[in-house]
Amino acid sequence: MLKQNKWKLLATSLIILVPILVGLVLWPKLPDTMPTHFGLDGTADGWNGKGFGVFGLPLILLGAHLFCIILTSADPKSQNIGRKPIALLFWLMPIVSLVMNMAIYAYILGTRINMLFICICLVGIMEIVLGNYLPKVQQNYTFGLKLPWTLHDPENWNRTHRLAGRCSIISGVILIVTAILNTPWVVVISLCPNVLVPTLYSFVYDLRHRPHHE
Repeated sequence: MLKQNKWKLLATSLIILVPILVGLVLWPKLPDTMPTHFGLDGTADGWNGKGFGVFGLPLILLGAHLFCIILTSADPKSQNIGRKPIALLFWLMPIVSLVMNMAIYAYILGTRINMLFICICLVGIMEIVLGNYLPKVQQNYTFGLKLPWTLHDPENWNRTHRLAGRCSIISGVILIVTAILNTPWVVVISLCPNVLVPTLYSFVYDLRHRPHHE
């Protein structure tokens, strides 16, 4: 997978680092301590030095990006993931890096911006996109609900991921509505069923369909 996508890996990695260049341009205008965490009311409640704010966050995202790509490329069943989910994997961190870091710069420079709204909407959109891809992913070891029962039975995998896709789309819509209505406490409630419901379904399906002699 790495050989076929080496230029995409290079391009996406460089995009993740674009906020560093923007930070260097804005360096004289940035405070010595920058907000790096925001509470449920959308205001900053965690701070770090300017160096970490400009360099640290993009580099952490770059590390996560490379780790996910390398781990997925080592999957012996990576061909089962599909072209579109792989594309999502490549572009997820670049989008997060650009949106979140640029939003932080805008917040610092005095733009009236609700960081919580942006974060929740971003997660909601990703949930909807992911929900459309999950039902199309075949058995693999890195992408999807890698449970003993889904990996044991292809039919269990397919049924579980069709349900997981629906749950993810519903969760994404709820998150976007939550951001609009400014009810952040709903976030946890809407995300938990994403994993719990498909996992329970997969387990029950396995109990009902696994041959008794196994």
